[in-house]
Amino acid sequence: MKVENSQHPEDEVKSCPQCGFIWKNFKQTRELGCPQCYETFHQEVQHWLTKKGYGYEYTGTGPRKDAEAARRDEQKNELENALAWSLRQELYEEAARIRDQLRSLQEGK
Repeated sequence: MKVENSQHPEDEVKSCPQCGFIWKNFKQTRELGCPQCYETFHQEVQHWLTKKGYGYEYTGTGPRKDAEAARRDEQKNELENALAWSLRQELYEEAARIRDQLRSLQEGK
C-alpha cells in the first residue's frame, strides 16, 4: 500500500506485484527481487540514487574494443562478404584465397 504524501518515498510500504519484494528490504540488500521491481519501484530507485549523489541516468560507456580489434572485425566482415559474393559468382579459386585469408585473420596471424 502506498503512503500518499510521504516526504521519503523509500519509507513507503510497497511491494512488487510479481515477486512480493518489499521496498524496505532494498535498504538492507541493495538488490531488487525481479525485473518487474524496476517498474514498481522506479520512483523510489530514482529518489535513492539522487539522495546518494548518483545521477539517475547511466552515463557510462560500455566495453570498448581497442583499435586493432575493431580493425580486425571490420576486415573479417569484408572478407566474409567477399567470400559469399565469390561463391555466388562461382569464382571458386578466389573464394579459396579469401577463405585462407579469413582463417589467417581468425588465427591471429
